[in-house]
Amino acid sequence: MKKVLIFNLLFFAACATEDTTTTTVQDTTTTTVQDITTTTVPDTTTTTVPDTTTTTVPDTTTTTVQEVLSPFLDDKIIRVFPASDLPQQTVDLTVQYTNEAYDLWMANDYYGKSQAKAIYVMITGSDMEAGKNANLAYCNHLTVIGFPSADWCRLDTYKDYVNNGGGGVNSSAVDGFYFMVMAPQDNEIDNGYKTMTYHEVFHIYQLSNIFTTEYDDVDEYMGKRSGDNGEDVAWWSEGNADFFSALYTYDLEGFKNEMRWALEGGPWPVDRKTQFFQDGIKLYNISWSSGQGVDLGYRIGNWFTAYLVHNHGEESVYTLWNTVNQKGFDQTFIDVYGKDHRTYINEFETWLQQPNDELLKILDNIYNSKVKK
Repeated sequence: MKKVLIFNLLFFAACATEDTTTTTVQDTTTTTVQDITTTTVPDTTTTTVPDTTTTTVPDTTTTTVQEVLSPFLDDKIIRVFPASDLPQQTVDLTVQYTNEAYDLWMANDYYGKSQAKAIYVMITGSDMEAGKNANLAYCNHLTVIGFPSADWCRLDTYKDYVNNGGGGVNSSAVDGFYFMVMAPQDNEIDNGYKTMTYHEVFHIYQLSNIFTTEYDDVDEYMGKRSGDNGEDVAWWSEGNADFFSALYTYDLEGFKNEMRWALEGGPWPVDRKTQFFQDGIKLYNISWSSGQGVDLGYRIGNWFTAYLVHNHGEESVYTLWNTVNQKGFDQTFIDVYGKDHRTYINEFETWLQQPNDELLKILDNIYNSKVKK
């Protein structure tokens, strides 16, 4: 059975269900995006993609890509599969935020640029039937293009997203596409939704730098196998996505408020930082199997990324991602930062014990020195 990589923001969830479907693929281009195809999903029942999908894949693309053994059979950058219960403004803003984040991290040349395409964005609302139809339209598109993953495409991904809201990347670079789900439940389109969209696109940037054909190897390159327990851990991939999405979606005061919340908020009777030190688990050992505790991997991992950026600059993180495919996570971390991640995290955890107001002092310079425009 194929392994699927799923990256979900902790303060939301993802997925939904129903019958009947429609899979009309229109070539309508939404907002200011180069190559966006919006796949509208009416409430009629259809299970095949009509011939209106004239611009999905040029005839020359499949042959050319197969000759170089690339899994990327679809050269369009972004295709959208929105549920029919969503207002057009919600769809347009989701596309706008996705493009803004794409332009920040993937518009210019970088190691994985050739893989920064075939991004499939399913957007669900609060209606189960509409979510089911959008899900089916996405799976049918995989079949039309000819992706092997079409054989095991999940028709129920929408269920949790409709029920709980949230965002996630539910695929791997090995698949030859990126399946990103956004779920603005109750049409809550605030700055937090923008941040969540940037978070998920940053995961696509991370994955696009990994060229392995083995699903398990993707976890290693992502830094998810960097703990002592053999389980997938969150501190690096999720901490990065949390940090950079906050850095680029808020003004300075909003950024500092988000970073303070990462230390002082949380679902426990005490604040996150206190809970982290009370638990006594090393940051690199906090896994998804720890349940609610993985929240600390995201938020304290966010602060570890800030600490690295403070010491080495923002470009250092991009350098690691742009070269991680060559030597793997552990060695690349040493090459970029001069010491292994366990040693660096030990130093960080000592630094983190300072009063929060002292920690926050590093954020002004980080914000004012942003390298992406």
